[in-house]
Amino acid sequence: MRCFLEARCNLRGTERQKYVANLVSCYNSDLENQARTLLKDLINEKIELKNSYTSPNVASEFFSNNWYALSYQLSYQGDLFEMMSEGKQAFVILKLLLEFSDKKCPILIDQPEDSLDNRAIYQELVEYIKSKKKNRQIILVTHNSNVVVSADAENVIVANQEGSNSHNRGNYKFQYINGALEQTTKRNPDEPIILNSQGIREHVCDILEGGKLAFEKREQKYGFGK
Repeated sequence: MRCFLEARCNLRGTERQKYVANLVSCYNSDLENQARTLLKDLINEKIELKNSYTSPNVASEFFSNNWYALSYQLSYQGDLFEMMSEGKQAFVILKLLLEFSDKKCPILIDQPEDSLDNRAIYQELVEYIKSKKKNRQIILVTHNSNVVVSADAENVIVANQEGSNSHNRGNYKFQYINGALEQTTKRNPDEPIILNSQGIREHVCDILEGGKLAFEKREQKYGFGK
């Protein structure tokens, strides 16, 4: 605004300079009165303009200009967005996308737990997913047990890539099975097709927990089994 006025007004003389400075400094706090005064002064030609400008043109330009710009800061739990970890930034963006969308179609999210510690995953991400899945189907790709187990996944899809110790039926490169976490079948060591060798619960335990033995060892280390 200051540049606009200085380019058009003849500022020779202290009074004219003070007039522009006062208008700029008071415009935001006293918008209506300052705008009315400026318009009146332009109409009555009380403001001396530079040779190439006329009062009607300056008034038209001034009042058709937007002198305001949006200025905002995004914060979550007292942290500014630019100061957050990458994981927390991703979580905040996820919340924004879901909160400000009226869509009801399924949404596919790839590893939302990346760069988040397990406490944040359990206390924030999992709770948020549980609340949002009531209104929208959420399909997640994850390697974190909290996201699958604690978020009460209704349908777990287990994927396997063909390998020397993990064969698929028909030698397909990728194969999938799905079912509820409650679907349990004890491992059959004689079954050559890895996905058919045990139940969904057992696959989840193997892939996300490292297996029953690894889970029990961690439990013992923490003293939870006592």
